[in-house]
Amino acid sequence: MIIVESLEQAREALSSKEKTMICFMARWCPPCRMINLSFEQFEEENPDAKIYKIDVNEYRDLAKELEAVSVPVTLFVNNGHIVSTHKGFLEAAELTKIYNKNIE
Repeated sequence: MIIVESLEQAREALSSKEKTMICFMARWCPPCRMINLSFEQFEEENPDAKIYKIDVNEYRDLAKELEAVSVPVTLFVNNGHIVSTHKGFLEAAELTKIYNKNIE
C-alpha cells in the first residue's frame, strides 16, 4: 500500500491509467484500521494492484471534493476515471469482488 505524501501524488493516483484503489482513512478510525488488514490480504493475492492510502485529516479539501467525508471510503479507479465508490469497511473478499467487477 502506498501512503500518499503530497496532493500531487494523490492527484496522480486519481488520474492513473493503471487499475488503482484509493482509500481515504483516518488514524483515529477503528474501521479504517480494520480495512488495512483487508488491503494487506488483498495485496498478497493481487501483488500488481496499486493501492493508495490517503489520510483525510491531511487532505481535507480533496476528501471533501471527492465526497469522502465519512471514512473509510474506497475509490476504484480505472483508466483515469473513478468507476466505483464504496463507503465503510470491506473484507478482503469484498475488495476482490468489487475490484474484479469494476476494474478487470
